[in-house]
This record gives sequence, C-alpha cells and structure tokens, in this order.
Amino acid sequence: MIGAPNLEPQPYWFTNVADLIFPSGFLGHFPVALFFLISGFVIPFSLINHNRTQFLISRFLRLWPTYAVGLTITCLIIIMCAGWFGMAQPFPWSTYFLQLLFIRDLAWVPTIDGIVWTLEIEAKFYVLMFLFAGSLRSGRFWPLIVMAFLLICLTVGASILPGWLSSGNVIYNFLYGLTLSAQMICFMFIGVAFNFFYRGCLSLRFTVLCSAFFYFALAVQWPVGTIKLLYLSGLASYAIAAAAFALAFVWRDKFKHPPRYIDWLANISYPLYVIHAVAGWAFMRMAVDAGLGLGVVLTIGFTFSFAAAITLHHWIERPSQALGKRLSEQLGRSSMPQKHRDTAAAG
Repeated sequence: MIGAPNLEPQPYWFTNVADLIFPSGFLGHFPVALFFLISGFVIPFSLINHNRTQFLISRFLRLWPTYAVGLTITCLIIIMCAGWFGMAQPFPWSTYFLQLLFIRDLAWVPTIDGIVWTLEIEAKFYVLMFLFAGSLRSGRFWPLIVMAFLLICLTVGASILPGWLSSGNVIYNFLYGLTLSAQMICFMFIGVAFNFFYRGCLSLRFTVLCSAFFYFALAVQWPVGTIKLLYLSGLASYAIAAAAFALAFVWRDKFKHPPRYIDWLANISYPLYVIHAVAGWAFMRMAVDAGLGLGVVLTIGFTFSFAAAITLHHWIERPSQALGKRLSEQLGRSSMPQKHRDTAAAG
C-alpha cells in the first residue's frame, strides 16, 4: 500500500503483550465498532434538529473536506515513499477519485488509505437516516426493523449467487460493497435504538430486544459476507464494543465534564483517523530504511500523525464545520414561516 518492499515480521514486547491480552484482531475491530455505535446514536439528533437539506449540507461539510485533504496528503506521501524505494506508484488515480466520492467500495477496488471503507458505510448510513427522517422525528421505530430484515435478505440472497466472492464481475463488485455496508449498518442501528430510548420513544425492554436483533442481523450476515474470514474475531470484538457502549450510556452522567485533554483528543479525532494510517506507515517505513531505531521510528510516526491531525483540524475541519453551521442556520431561517423568523430575530 505504501510502495515499499515488504519487511520480515519483527514482533516487539508490546505486540506480544497485546496478542496475549486481546482477542485476535480486537485492536482493529473494537474502535471501528464503537465509532459505528456512536454514529448510530448521535446522527438522528441532527435530523431531529434540522431539515433534510440542512442535514445533508452539515454532514457533507463535516465529513468530506477534511477527508479530501487528508487523502490527498496521504497519496502524496505514498508517492514520495514509492520514489524513495524506486518503486512504481502503488495505486491508480481512478481509485483516488472513487474514494473522494465515497463509492470505491461499489467498484470493489483496493483502498489507498485503509480507512475509507468505514466512511463509505457512514455515508450510506446518512442516506438511510435522510430517508427515515420522518420516522426518526415521530419516534416510529418499526421501519428500521424492516430495513434490517431487508439488509439480511440482501446479503444472504447475494451469497447464494453462483460465483459469490470469487467472480470479478462488475455486478458482483457492486454487491460486495453493498453487503459489507448492510451488515455494518445493521450494527449501527443498535446506536439508533439507544437514541430512541434516550428520547423516551422506546422502553428499556424493547431497546434490549431490538439491539439483540440488530446484533443477530450482523452475526447472520458476517459469515457469508465479504469479510467472512474475520467472523469469530469480529463478532467477539463487536459484542465487547456494544457492551462498552451500553455501560458508557448507563454511566453517561460521569462523562459530563471530561478532562481538557480528552476534549482536545476528541476535537482532533476525525482528522487523526483520516491521516494516521497509511501515511504514518510510509514515514515509519522510510525511517526504518534509513537505519533509525524503534524509538525514533515510533516518535516520527506519532509526531507526524498528531501534527498533521492538528493542522487539518485548525485549517480544514473547523472552517468547514463553521461554514456548514452558517449555511444550515441560513437555510433554517429561510424555511421558517415569516412569523417564526420575526420571533427568532426578536429573541
């Protein structure tokens, strides 16, 4: 992915300890699962407080500008790394443009940065929430249950087609992308169920039953889907993430005043996610090739990732969020009846 020769595995003490403490693949699965649950919980609030147009504009400006700049930086660093080792550019520019549009998964081509697949799922989740805006506002939960059932049918039905997971046909590639999103969106619906419970639209018992059903929907799709090799480790990690999310929800009053450094990490978390992975590895790989020791290599990786994230946050993420807020407020005022606008202005 970074245009560098492969290295022989060199496990160090902290990787050995991590392998002993955590289930296989846990450190990759768990934070992604938690991210999906948090999105499922918070995104419906955006549709409750805004109209559909406001929602689309605010979500686009929240997600895309930071990602577009971060992906561009990643591509340039990968090209630099490939040049360092005298190797060809390891990705076509067509993939870059597919990733910018969050539709790379529908072409089922390898990712450049390793993280866009989660944002592609997030974008599809936004579309579903946009379509279900009326149900979200009125507290009707049954459409999401029906949708989860339909997503199960999509994945299981696609899996019995001849050549599933072994054909390179364009239609199959499209289905691969859809079915991966389908299983993860079912899991995200757990967060939506907690949102309904928080707003008093679901009872505790029904929330638990719905969450169990959505996890079942994930579990049914996973072994026949595109990442079936991660089935057992994935389900265990996602279950642990769901339990952690539920405990955090129960004890949410304890998180009202987090330490300032937690707020700071939260503020840069999205650009850090966007930039840290492959670009960070490229810098670390060149440092290894230059003969630097592990401590220096790790320092370079952390320094680059956090410096890039802070820069993206201040120069791209915050301005684009502010623009989204201004546009959303303007659209909200223009869609108000005149008497409501007069009242808001007086207030």
